[in-house]
Amino acid sequence: KVQGVNFEVPGSPTSKVGAGSKEVVRLDESFISNRQPIRITLEPAVQKGKKFGAEKRKVQEKVVSVDAYLAAVGRTPNTEGLGLGTIGVDCDEFGGVIVDSNQETSVPGIYGAGDVVGRPFLASTGVAQGAKAVKHMFSDDEEKRNMVDKSFDLAKDPFAFPVGVWTSPESAYYGLTIKQAQDRGYDGAEGLALYRECLRGCVFSPDGLLKLVFDKTTGVILGVHIVGDDACELIHYGMELVRGGRTMTDVTGNMYSAVTFHELYQIAARAGLDPQAARQRRREAGASWASLSKARRSAPPTSS
Repeated sequence: KVQGVNFEVPGSPTSKVGAGSKEVVRLDESFISNRQPIRITLEPAVQKGKKFGAEKRKVQEKVVSVDAYLAAVGRTPNTEGLGLGTIGVDCDEFGGVIVDSNQETSVPGIYGAGDVVGRPFLASTGVAQGAKAVKHMFSDDEEKRNMVDKSFDLAKDPFAFPVGVWTSPESAYYGLTIKQAQDRGYDGAEGLALYRECLRGCVFSPDGLLKLVFDKTTGVILGVHIVGDDACELIHYGMELVRGGRTMTDVTGNMYSAVTFHELYQIAARAGLDPQAARQRRREAGASWASLSKARRSAPPTSS
């Protein structure tokens, strides 16, 4: 039984959706386009069943009038019924197969890859896991076969894969946050670039940012974080910068084609190396942008 997030748009036709209902009511497009305030109420979370050994608890039920009911409760690996326990394969509390850094399970010679091992439930990571498992199965190097990290957790490894969220705007990241960098002993710092600071952003999409996390001692880039148009595409270049051990000066010394979002990497690198100059440039750019926006709003409409 699930109680999720209730969306209420004032003045729109409402439908009654009970707690735990699977019904989804389509919002009328006219009410969405009116951009009226939407009230979001966070209700108690999921009531877990006996499947995962969690103790059941009573959840108060009520009926609310809403336009749409969204249940975002996540996913779990579909391993029930495979008989993994009978052969000694260990699983976590959600049914995900526990594997080491070579994708090998608790039973030597049996491997797990893809959705059965849990997060992140992505096709690209599943393919990479399968390739790693096959490579380990047929490795001729006994020393490499025995190199293993039993505490490996793909979902918690910030360098395992790039993460992209296809929302509006898009967001993506790879590598460390500044806190993670500092916790690992780096002299962490950040360089920030706003989308409106590059020509493509000014013309097509001014709202967004790209941030580089780096080690001030060496200049090595440790993480990339992006929010804005094409973030899920741009992150792969950032991943190569991190994996290649590239530095902030490497990026500032590169040449990037004009009217591309990749210019943001160079702007962020320069901002990280000279924060004071970046702040001054951003203030000037902000004032110029505000003046331009004001002029556009006050301009008389053009006749066709």
